[in-house]
Amino acid sequence: MKRFCLVLVDDRDNGLAGGQAPATTEEAWARLYSGVPGLYQSPHEPEYGDREAVAVRTLLHTMSHLFLRRIEWSGFAPSSVGEYLIPASLSFILYANRHAETKIGGLTTLFEQRLNTWLWDAVQAGHECVYDPICSDDGGSCSGCTHREHNCVGFNRELSRATVYGGPTPQSSAFDGQTLGHGYWKNAWAAAPEQ
Repeated sequence: MKRFCLVLVDDRDNGLAGGQAPATTEEAWARLYSGVPGLYQSPHEPEYGDREAVAVRTLLHTMSHLFLRRIEWSGFAPSSVGEYLIPASLSFILYANRHAETKIGGLTTLFEQRLNTWLWDAVQAGHECVYDPICSDDGGSCSGCTHREHNCVGFNRELSRATVYGGPTPQSSAFDGQTLGHGYWKNAWAAAPEQ
């Protein structure tokens, strides 16, 4: 997982992780399972609030919400799609809720035909909030950008656009208002699609 190595490098550069950055995929996964136990613990266990675990969970949760904001490419409304976070595997799942008569065809079509467009649109649109610059100065997490009205497994906690773009983090978070110099998507603009 080359991308996981980048998560740990960014965390180290931002002062959230210590030690050497992993050089191989095996070292990265070993670090994940031995050095960040809070990722696979319940909220009632002591290491759940470890800063490194919170940083990874905040990154995944924020990315999930940013992708959900642009889910209309599938034909679904953001409120009709739910999320499931799996921080121990550095992933999240977006799924169509079944409380309404819906079909999964729109998500399948999105994945098969418009995946690049959706991903790129989420990266671009996630940088903006209707309440900026106030929102970005206060941690980059509010009802105008990352908060969801429905279907959030974390009740809109552990969210900050600073984890993906850099900048100040929320004062009330485990980051204590720290400014992150490196966001996970910091190089996304350099990797812009050709067309």
